[in-house]
Amino acid sequence: MPAPDQLRDVVATYIASVTAGDVDTIVGLYADDATLEDPYGGSVRRGREEIATHYSGMAGMKLEAELVTVRAVADTAAFQLDVRMHAGSRVTTISSIDVMTFDEQGRITAMRAYWGNDDVAVSDDPAGA
Repeated sequence: MPAPDQLRDVVATYIASVTAGDVDTIVGLYADDATLEDPYGGSVRRGREEIATHYSGMAGMKLEAELVTVRAVADTAAFQLDVRMHAGSRVTTISSIDVMTFDEQGRITAMRAYWGNDDVAVSDDPAGA
């Protein structure tokens, strides 16, 4: 079983990669047969190819991902994540609680992002054009 510090490191790499728009690094964190539900209750993406398709939607976007808190126990990490997407003069913030499970090598085997319409806020971007 991976150590809690290893799980927290994967979460930190995930957060940094979302901010950087680094789809390849994000997908590399997943096991070959992993699943992704973002948001939870929606369609389940299976395997790295479908997961890559999901994350490719953020290519070229100006994003900021902020880790609010993380808990790592056994083979699972749960964390609150705020993602801000900048588009012109608007910023959309999604506040999510994500739960990831991991295999023995510390790769993500499943990720579920818990958020809905009540967790999305749109505001003016003071730095926007």
